[in-house]
Amino acid sequence: MHRIKHLAVVAVLAGVVAAPLSASALSTYLSTFNSKYGTSGTALDSCTTCHGSGGTSTFNPYGTDVRAGIASGITSALTAAEPKDSDGDKVTNVDEITARTLPGDASSFPVAPAPKIAVAPTSIAFGTVAVGSSATQTATVSNTGSADLTVTSVSSCNGTSAEFSASPSASFTVAPGGSQTLTVKYAPTDASADSGCFQIANDDAATGTVQLTVSGTGQNQPSAVVDVDVTRFSVPRRLDLSRGGTAAPKVSVVNAGTIAGTVAVHLEGSVTDAQGVTEIVYSASQDVTLAPAATTKVSFPTYAPAGPGVVTWTATVVDQDPDADVATATSKVVP
Repeated sequence: MHRIKHLAVVAVLAGVVAAPLSASALSTYLSTFNSKYGTSGTALDSCTTCHGSGGTSTFNPYGTDVRAGIASGITSALTAAEPKDSDGDKVTNVDEITARTLPGDASSFPVAPAPKIAVAPTSIAFGTVAVGSSATQTATVSNTGSADLTVTSVSSCNGTSAEFSASPSASFTVAPGGSQTLTVKYAPTDASADSGCFQIANDDAATGTVQLTVSGTGQNQPSAVVDVDVTRFSVPRRLDLSRGGTAAPKVSVVNAGTIAGTVAVHLEGSVTDAQGVTEIVYSASQDVTLAPAATTKVSFPTYAPAGPGVVTWTATVVDQDPDADVATATSKVVP
């Protein structure tokens, strides 16, 4: 009789373990779970936290572990399952619950905070820069991740021209959502094309070292010169000897150069006779001092012709620029 009673108790317990949980039990268990872990309204506030896709008659690995201790009460069963890794994803059940991931689903697990680097732009083109001068541009290093980003160094790639430099080059840290400005300088030392890149080493395991490419061309600066050009040359087109005609030549000039200076403006008049012989009949020079972009009108002494003919005038500026600064005009002398 005693053996029969013992078998009956075992059978009853086995039936409790094997049978599906009633709706009221499920409601109580889920309520206790939410109360214990503060999961109401989260992804864990669901029967699927413990049960499989087949409904409440099936159990996922976490539900199986909780079910194994249910004889001691739901609270004790939940506590006993906390240190276990029911779904084998190498995260304990309690850590998964705290992170609001599913302790019975190996594909659901907490993602560890990690940095995420982003660099914009990833290429800088300086274009043409005068030799002996410099130009700077910037790139932004951003952290779109959830942990501090540490940039350990910013260094030039092999073969990169030494005419490029970047700062900061030492280690720096960017907080999640933050950014750091990277300043790149190009200082060409000769007239040639230069290129290369900078390696931004960091602790973003997913992305790794980021490269910022750079390019530029050095150009020789034009020499600083005084370049005075003739803008207008004024002489009478006709001189009437019978009326005492004379010429008062005027030459207008401008300094198109990059520095101030003094130049000589020379004016010459010549007459060629019927035999083709040329005679210089007028010659005068005036010194002019001009700032860059400045203009002036140079007045020359009056010329009184001795006889009829054609006077050919030539105004010449002697400056530092190699171009020819010459203007010509003619005056017909009549009796």
